[in-house]
Amino acid sequence: MTSLQLAAPEPSFRAFFRSHHAFVWRCVRRLGVPAAELDDVVQEVFLAAYRDRTHFEGRSSLKTWLYGVAVNRARMHHRAQARRRQRQEDGGARMVAAPPSDLVTRHAAVDLLDRLVSTLDAHKAEVFVLIELEDVPAKDVATQLGLSVNTVHSRLRLARARITTEVRRMRTRRERETG
Repeated sequence: MTSLQLAAPEPSFRAFFRSHHAFVWRCVRRLGVPAAELDDVVQEVFLAAYRDRTHFEGRSSLKTWLYGVAVNRARMHHRAQARRRQRQEDGGARMVAAPPSDLVTRHAAVDLLDRLVSTLDAHKAEVFVLIELEDVPAKDVATQLGLSVNTVHSRLRLARARITTEVRRMRTRRERETG
């Protein structure tokens, strides 16, 4: 019997965490998660593992199973980092990432983004904010909102199109005024 399949009452989250924290922390660190983000990813591993503990069938050791959860969470973390970097390189972050020395420009950019998001209906706005601004994977958004992944992607596509249209309108208006 494994420590999650006891005849006695199931271990508490705290006991589970304390028993395996050092192992999971080492695994996540070795999987390349930056030191500043280790605690967050380790916490995600434990929350996912404890939430899914009923799926552990004992076909492998508990450590092997936890390692698999850690690998998946580390991969998710790396993908989210890559998406953030790509958006910054593509210029998508320009809307909100003004130079730190220019606080006025930064606030104006955030206000603009808020206005653009406010042009979306609530369903599209929540998907856009979760995926584009909060880096939540589409699969997780679908689960959180009780939607299919296809519906999430459709709403995101429509939200992006609406925002692109609004940006074009603003540019055209500005060009007419200045020029």
